[in-house]
Amino acid sequence: MHSVRTIVGVLLATLALAFAAGCGGNSNGTATNCTTSGCTITFDQGVNAEANILGVKAKLVGVQGQQVTVEVAGQRVQVTAGQPVEVSGLKVTVQEITSEKVVLHVTQA
Repeated sequence: MHSVRTIVGVLLATLALAFAAGCGGNSNGTATNCTTSGCTITFDQGVNAEANILGVKAKLVGVQGQQVTVEVAGQRVQVTAGQPVEVSGLKVTVQEITSEKVVLHVTQA
């Protein structure tokens, strides 16, 4: 029984590392943070910024009020704050919109 727990523990740790490795890190105009529950991307407003997360490219296209246009894996979608949208096997949710930044949370659908 002990070896089964060890194997399960190792598998869970490996999955967590693989998920976090899918995060593109920080770059000009973006900051990303990935955990086992998904990735959070913070885009600076007014810059042409993109991030690589979960094996796809995400780019902030525009903001109008509480609606954000993003491009995920080459597909443009509009996401209203607090209302998740599925695109390319991912669920994208706008967590925060300010005059300085847009924060998205992305999980696997």
